[in-house]
Amino acid sequence: MIEFTERHHAFLSACWYRLLRDRAPAGWEAVFRAAVRRYAEERGGRMAQRALRDGQPLDFAAYRAYSEWRGTARSRAELGTRTETAVEGGDLAQRVYGCPWCAQYQAMGLEEGGIAYCADLDVSIARGFNPALRYELAQTQYGGRGFCLHRQCGAQPAREVPPPPDGVRDFEYHCAHLYFTFLRLTTAVWGAAGAQDGAQVLAAFAAEYGGEAADRLLRWRDESFIYIR
Repeated sequence: MIEFTERHHAFLSACWYRLLRDRAPAGWEAVFRAAVRRYAEERGGRMAQRALRDGQPLDFAAYRAYSEWRGTARSRAELGTRTETAVEGGDLAQRVYGCPWCAQYQAMGLEEGGIAYCADLDVSIARGFNPALRYELAQTQYGGRGFCLHRQCGAQPAREVPPPPDGVRDFEYHCAHLYFTFLRLTTAVWGAAGAQDGAQVLAAFAAEYGGEAADRLLRWRDESFIYIR
């Protein structure tokens, strides 16, 4: 059985970017970024729901503990993916090396799409979790830089928060969430043309990873992805 990883996730968003860029409907860049923000805010919202359920304040300590994803062993082995964390002036700075999303967008010749995707993703997850938090993406690996630099502003001093047992979702779930967020938003904006975009992205995913992988995404077609359960 196929193991979904970060690269599958990055491939899907990169396919959406490439297809929209090539079809070039009016406002396509704004729609792409709106879909990224919608996806990320929903993810942050689920994190917040679990934290609230458990009586946690919505601070950066809970944000980190309730993160829905963990890096895969395959990504660490293939790309040397790792994160170095340091306290800098009251902020928590995280340097990410071997970013799978950067690697995938670059492999597909879509660096400009990766820059657009990363500009909104983590900032929007934090906004969905708690809009009062200030999250900054100071640098990405695009353009030959050695690491991505993320800042959780005012996140120190930190408290210890145990992660919930149901917090992490696998990359099949995250891939399906991303795919259907884009499909629903592009269909809302462009109707049948947006739905056709979704069919083409799914076909590209099947061509890259096999029909089983595409079928597993479709199993989530009735999931709302907004609320925990």
